[in-house]
Amino acid sequence: MPLRSLSRHLCRTSPVAYDSGGPCLERVALCLRDEVCNRNLVPLLQTCGAKRCDRAQCRATALRFYARMPAPVADLLVMCECGPRDEGCRHVAATLHGGTCAADIWSCQAGVSHCLRDWSCRKRLNSFISKCWNTESEPCRDSFVNEECISRMNPALLLAGEAECRASFLALMGTPLQYPCTCEGLVERRRCDALSNILHNRSHFVGPWLKIGDSHKTLERSQSEGHTLVTVTTVILCKSG
Repeated sequence: MPLRSLSRHLCRTSPVAYDSGGPCLERVALCLRDEVCNRNLVPLLQTCGAKRCDRAQCRATALRFYARMPAPVADLLVMCECGPRDEGCRHVAATLHGGTCAADIWSCQAGVSHCLRDWSCRKRLNSFISKCWNTESEPCRDSFVNEECISRMNPALLLAGEAECRASFLALMGTPLQYPCTCEGLVERRRCDALSNILHNRSHFVGPWLKIGDSHKTLERSQSEGHTLVTVTTVILCKSG
């Protein structure tokens, strides 16, 4: 099914499908076969994959790409996965998700620090925190948002089934928070691992239910080609692009 048709299906019909992850290369190929998605994705791949990649331009292109994609389509691209030895797929995924020049990599703490110094990124981070943890479980609520309080967030209390939480996570694509990061060789390895788990672990967003607005909708799980398929009976956050 062409992605444009898929987008219309996801945004205008029921049920809406979310899955735990499929191969990134297959999903990118699906996007490239569609006129609308191709027109938006090609500049991202060309800008962020160029030999003389400009970091600011790459980031702006990634932010623009995800702003234009309907949320369910962005979800399919963001939640893709790669095998541990598939370097080609991992390269594409880094470009697709991180909005960064392929050679760039820094510590997860550095990503947070860069974000906090940028007004737009800090705003997105604050939204992610407020939408994905409630007032009782969110340790940044009564203090200035910083690396330490983010690292103390409990992933088990992440409101990953909330439509607004999921959308706020998608909004982080292209920000320094989603740049590929490492914790190797760091003195504060535990804190770095905690940051990486919260900001990069997409498995948290595969849950048994999804909350739409103020009402809970029960989801059904089934197996499709080896991937968990989750369906919900209400259309969420559809946005034309």
